[in-house]
Amino acid sequence: MNAISKSNPEPISAKELRRILSSHATFANLSDKAFEGLAGIADRVFVPGGTLIARSGEAIEDAFIVEYGRTRLQINETFAMNGGRGESIGILSVLMQKPFVGDCFALRDTKLIRLRGSDLLQVLAANPELIVALSRYADDAIRRSLGMRVSPYRPRAFAVLPVREDPRMREAADNLFQAFKGVAGPGCLIDSRRLRDICGGDVSESHAFEKARDRLITWCEAREAEGHFLMFVCDPAETSWTRWCAKQTDQIVIIAGADAADQVERINRQFAGRSVAGLAVKVDLVLVQNADNKVPQGTGAWLALECLQRHHHVRLGNTADFQRAARRMSERAIGVVLGGGGARGIAHLGVLQALDEAGVPIDAISGTSMGAVMAACYAKGWSPKQILDLARRFISSSRALMDLDFPMVAFLRGRKLDNILKNLFGTMDIMDLWLPHYCISSSLSKGQMKLHDRGLAWLSLRASCSYPGVFPPVHADGQLLVDGGIVDNVPMEIMEAQCKGGTVIAVDVGGGGADDLAFGERKARSGWKLLRDRLSPMASRERFANIFQILVWSTALSSKKTLQQIVENNRVDLFLAPPLQGFQVIGFDAHEKLFEVGYEYARQRLAAWEGLPQAVGREP
Repeated sequence: MNAISKSNPEPISAKELRRILSSHATFANLSDKAFEGLAGIADRVFVPGGTLIARSGEAIEDAFIVEYGRTRLQINETFAMNGGRGESIGILSVLMQKPFVGDCFALRDTKLIRLRGSDLLQVLAANPELIVALSRYADDAIRRSLGMRVSPYRPRAFAVLPVREDPRMREAADNLFQAFKGVAGPGCLIDSRRLRDICGGDVSESHAFEKARDRLITWCEAREAEGHFLMFVCDPAETSWTRWCAKQTDQIVIIAGADAADQVERINRQFAGRSVAGLAVKVDLVLVQNADNKVPQGTGAWLALECLQRHHHVRLGNTADFQRAARRMSERAIGVVLGGGGARGIAHLGVLQALDEAGVPIDAISGTSMGAVMAACYAKGWSPKQILDLARRFISSSRALMDLDFPMVAFLRGRKLDNILKNLFGTMDIMDLWLPHYCISSSLSKGQMKLHDRGLAWLSLRASCSYPGVFPPVHADGQLLVDGGIVDNVPMEIMEAQCKGGTVIAVDVGGGGADDLAFGERKARSGWKLLRDRLSPMASRERFANIFQILVWSTALSSKKTLQQIVENNRVDLFLAPPLQGFQVIGFDAHEKLFEVGYEYARQRLAAWEGLPQAVGREP
């Protein structure tokens, strides 16, 4: 708290407090008297980026509200929350006279409204309506700290760093700015030229820039207060402007041509040792691909970028590419998760078709088993109907996968499945798909889930759909890998983290069971008896659950309880479970019906979905 206590406070009026706090629903209807009471114990303080505002376990004298800038509350090593304009700091600790929980830092230059703790209780006693408002305000912070889904504080300031003086990189920055305006509302783009207009002259020299710094910060504060996002376009060289941008941003975005990997070492040196709030600086990488590329290229060389957080593939002039990147960076991404279920996975294509027709953009897509294959095909850029045509071609019936083997390891050799996946994906890496994609498998070696978000696409998918006992396990990365459905048949939690603040749609095609899994008698019969009946022309032709079906459905049901808990806790925005109980798990000859059931079910659910307007961009 020393850096704050030594700063020069500025007074704040009740009118200004109302303007800052009224965006939060709990303060919208407070009386003028209540705001006047708060203003009487409030002032403004400036906190430089990187400052520790409150330390975990220590008592704090005052509470704070963020007026401008961004903060991070680090609860523990694995959980942190970012806060922006209107975020509260320490209100409960002051009111309850309890030590502060977590370390709170200013991520960039920040202005705080300080509420003097010694007078806060007296103001609350005189204005009971403030007790309710502050309690609800603090409750929102608690819910966020527990990981519950509440309104997020999204990034509002972005520093864009082109790696070269290249007209294509500047065009990409302009495309990205337009995309941000489409998903985040009005904004301001500030580059070196605009900087001269704001500051009234050339500020390229360090001493001139420092003199103009306060004027620039005041201008930025005013734009953010008006609800504008800020995009700072840095100089490719390490100038005063570039260094300032890197410190005044919520996110750093590097824009590079996919063929510019020779710049990786220089960027590593530029960001070496940089940290904010005790954490190493991480960046988003926008890779500009050639417009005629069928699939992205050159991603692998950029994995050596030590500060890389995530990457985005874009093509100049392709609005959808830049909007996808903008949604992901502004925490508005829409992620889709497709579950396993054998042939029933074809129904995913009907769901994807319905999403496309409804105008729901998909920014990331993942899955398990057959869902992983469908997701990877979509991430490669194929439409749902194109993928359906490929399914007709490669898996027209269950025989397309049948290559029986002596069952020491599995009933099938798996070579037919290998060949199908190699035909679809060749030698491409998961990171070279247009859309971000991951799939999961189950590691028998380590007894846990294995995440596949890079590496050979076909091999990762092969591991994800290796039903135990049906297909041989995959040996990769020193581990023995089988179907991901054993640990999580609809892996939503990973997507929830990747689409933080956005929307997650999950599709389960394997959790409803199967109507035909019955013996038709009081008790099960032996395998020999079933074989005799099958071979005898005189025996009745009862349907029974065979070993393939039992193995596949045992895999699908193993993670059902976890799935139910996630859905019941409202941790997914839209959960879809098409009625597929009448379809066999190896019934690949039912392509058209599966597609149609998935499509009709999803179309009806989307029509009734309250979140649709926000998902398609008709609401902020």
